[in-house]
Amino acid sequence: MDVSSSAETKLATAKMVLSTAASVAASAMLARSIAQDFLPHEFQAYFFYKIRNFFGRFSSELTMVIDEYDGYVSNEIYKAAEIYLGSKMSPSTQRIKVSKPEKENILVKVDRNEEIVDIFQDVKFKWVLVCSYVDSKNYNSFDHGPTSRSEVRSFEVSFPKEHKEMALETYLPYIVKEAKSMVQETKQLKIFTFDPEQLYGNLADAWIPVNLDHPATFDTLALDTEVKDTILKDLERFVKRKDYYRKVGKAWKRGYLLYGPPGTGKSSLIAAMANYLNFNIYDLELTEVRCNSNLKKLLLATANRSILVVEDIDCTIELQNRMAEEIDAQPLGQPPQKQVTLSGLLNFIDGLWSSCGDERIIVFTTNHKEKLDPALLRPGRMDVHLHMSYCTPCGFKLLADNYLGIKDDVLFGEIEELIKTTEVTPAEVAEQLMRSDEVDETVLNKLIEFLKERKIENEEKAKAEKNKKESEIVEKIERVKDNMELDEEKEKQRLATACIPFLMELVFSKWVFAFALPYWVLFSGAYSVEGLRGDSKVRGVNLGGWLVIEGWIKPSLFDGIPNGDMLDGTEVHFKSVSSQKYVSAEDGGGMGVTVDRDVAFSWETFKLWRVSASEFQLCTSQGHFLTCDGEGCPISATVNSPSEGKMFYIERNSNNSQVHIKLTTGAYLQVTIGNLLTADYPGKPGWDDNAATFEMTIVANNLHGDYQLANGYGNHQAKEVLKKHRNSFITMDDFNFLYRHGINTVRIPVGWWVAFDPNPPAPFIGGCLEALDNAFSWAQAYNIKCIIDLHAAPGSQNGMEHSASRDGTAGWPTSLDYVSKTLDVIEFLASRYARHPALLGIELLNEPSAFSVPLEILVPYYKQGYEIVRKYSSKAYVIICQRIGNADPMELYQANISSHNLVVDLHFYNLFDTYFANMSSKDNIEFLYKSRGAQLQALNSANGPLVFVGEWVNEWNVTNGSQTDYQDFGRAQLEVYDAASFGWAYWTLKNDRKHWDFEWNIRNNYLQLGNIHY
Repeated sequence: MDVSSSAETKLATAKMVLSTAASVAASAMLARSIAQDFLPHEFQAYFFYKIRNFFGRFSSELTMVIDEYDGYVSNEIYKAAEIYLGSKMSPSTQRIKVSKPEKENILVKVDRNEEIVDIFQDVKFKWVLVCSYVDSKNYNSFDHGPTSRSEVRSFEVSFPKEHKEMALETYLPYIVKEAKSMVQETKQLKIFTFDPEQLYGNLADAWIPVNLDHPATFDTLALDTEVKDTILKDLERFVKRKDYYRKVGKAWKRGYLLYGPPGTGKSSLIAAMANYLNFNIYDLELTEVRCNSNLKKLLLATANRSILVVEDIDCTIELQNRMAEEIDAQPLGQPPQKQVTLSGLLNFIDGLWSSCGDERIIVFTTNHKEKLDPALLRPGRMDVHLHMSYCTPCGFKLLADNYLGIKDDVLFGEIEELIKTTEVTPAEVAEQLMRSDEVDETVLNKLIEFLKERKIENEEKAKAEKNKKESEIVEKIERVKDNMELDEEKEKQRLATACIPFLMELVFSKWVFAFALPYWVLFSGAYSVEGLRGDSKVRGVNLGGWLVIEGWIKPSLFDGIPNGDMLDGTEVHFKSVSSQKYVSAEDGGGMGVTVDRDVAFSWETFKLWRVSASEFQLCTSQGHFLTCDGEGCPISATVNSPSEGKMFYIERNSNNSQVHIKLTTGAYLQVTIGNLLTADYPGKPGWDDNAATFEMTIVANNLHGDYQLANGYGNHQAKEVLKKHRNSFITMDDFNFLYRHGINTVRIPVGWWVAFDPNPPAPFIGGCLEALDNAFSWAQAYNIKCIIDLHAAPGSQNGMEHSASRDGTAGWPTSLDYVSKTLDVIEFLASRYARHPALLGIELLNEPSAFSVPLEILVPYYKQGYEIVRKYSSKAYVIICQRIGNADPMELYQANISSHNLVVDLHFYNLFDTYFANMSSKDNIEFLYKSRGAQLQALNSANGPLVFVGEWVNEWNVTNGSQTDYQDFGRAQLEVYDAASFGWAYWTLKNDRKHWDFEWNIRNNYLQLGNIHY
């Protein structure tokens, strides 16, 4: 009886203890949730600190926090722990991260919030990887959305308090030592390139690694033996002199300058150095670095025992002299993009920050050493200068041995004599030796023939250069004679010019005139365009928002779409109501879908592909689509094609942001206990805290183009909306208005689907071709010329709404079919309108993205498009648009596309970039005269294609600007852009935003065209 009573008492006590523990845990979770939801962010850290401090008094354990970064510097202990713990997985471990880089073994790492137990000297150490997210500023000029989120990682290790000294003095050093040993056993050399966007987030992600498997060694380099021996001895001495560098007070680093013509083996030498030293390579592209402080961040994010490479230093930054730092940092006509100065680079090499690391080699390469500032070349910065010369007899012998396996031959003497007198690179010699698999004298005879031809070419080139210099001298002499004969005319011109400032002061303030006068004198009326009515150049207006839809121009077009905030390309997050975790596609797609994230980031962002008002496909950040094998199965993101992805119904709660998601079979998605997303919720869920209810947050909804309109309304209703819009937005009366106000040209944006009218591919709507024909007829009636502008290419050339992108991606450069289809569209337009008297030109593509469209794709397309237009017209102008983004303004002038009636289109806006955010009206106008004007002057004098400012607007970021301010700004733009050799076109004729509306500006006297001479 007593035994039974005692057992019951113990059982009751146990129940009470468990109940109390559960209650305390629940209360703690509730308190934490309340604190996160209601306490200010700044107070949360202090609140949780006090809570931990209170409970810490009752704990026998100490917790050490090991952050991934200590300020800007990477934490060696964190990296060591990450490697070490990968080998300490126990049977109780539930989650691990597994990856296999190319040519490496499988890597195992600790997953987030997973506990790893390690026993060291009979003491238990409990490790947990803790991850959180912080805001990081996004410097993308065209991104006006929310700031991005960066992951912050740290290890927390807990152990008995009495073993603190042992942990610090023995255990952690042991981990560092073990990790180094593991790395050396399995090390695969890497080459790193950096991601500019990550400079403002987690520095660990700034450098992106790729396996380096370059076969170059010092045995294979085509260098003279003495040069190779010198390099090897220098490298060996460097890696052994750590104590010496410390003794003399210098950072343990070495600078190499490799200079010489292209193809002489500079890159191969760098790879050989990396293989010899077993050092990783960091490849730094200076043109992508925005400022000096970013250089410091990049240096701090590099590891010890590494080679930092800056190739073609003379081409990536202006270092010719110290005066370059006093010149405005921005490219001509653009906000500043390349702000790295000479002093910033010098501090990067040997300033205080350069000492934040050991055993580093910095290598600069250049084809033109003479262009570099002497300050960059002195010892302590570039310690070793290596001239990578043309191929030498010694280099040839080594190449013959490597490629043909022969060390001597009767033809060697003749070859060596030719090499001594011929400028030929080792790469060119190697290419000749590789042209045959047979090792015989045929290969050597072909090499002799090649060397003889090259010698003749070099001699002819030298002769041509000599003749050119002599001609230049003769021309200078003739110019001097002409100047002497024109003294009288020059004196008249001087007197006339001296009167101009007095007259101009009556109209403009002195500070405007100081910049305006040179361009007005030099360029007004200096060029002419064929085919215009009595005018020298294009004075045009764009018909934007008419045949290519841009929702911001006329937002009311989208008012009738059901679920209009869930159009194609809308970005959303889904958060489980029951677990308060976000739905996440691991790694952005390619594997399973979980519901285990506390904070939403890119993996937790899904783009909508709209099927109907309530049916959607869900696309991940990496382009994978969610799918499911059927009811009861988990959701995954493992397919790349939308045709393979599943369609999901999204049911919305009319009272809040809650949604239910279900398959077409009717099975609702729910969150399982294991944080998976499965299609097996029993029955129909309500709107309570059940596993099938999610909160949907719309993160971005900025695409309102032709695709969104047509797919949103559906074919039938979209036809009605667009027919009404096309018939009323632009009419013949508008051409009458343009004619009366001196406009001689219209630039008409069209989409690629115009070539398939009247039945273009879905979801696009026919009718554009009829409207375009009308525009040509109206233009002819008023003696106005037309430029057809291909504004939207198949797949989108820039990911924006005005290129009809479905989801914000730019697919045009990724598909040869898209490029080929675009050329077919150009052929259609050229064949249809080439003989129309109103045609002035055809623009091959509007605003290709510099980020998405490489020149290797764009320039061949432009060349083919030019030839297509020329098949149908020898006079029509072919217009090619400059890439938007960080593109070189001269790149299309150097592309050698053509010389006859070719025009480059530039788009100038004092908007869309933080550079203009705080400018005053005076600053904006000064920028126009100094930067925009200077760019136009440079391009006009490039003796290449004509220059066309194809888009500009009388709007800026100046708040509360007066009518006079707008008049001054518009006047300055007209004066500067009138210098463009082809002319200009305003964006756009009509717009709901009044300062963008050309007609409103004219009627309300905000833009005064009378100051321009027609």
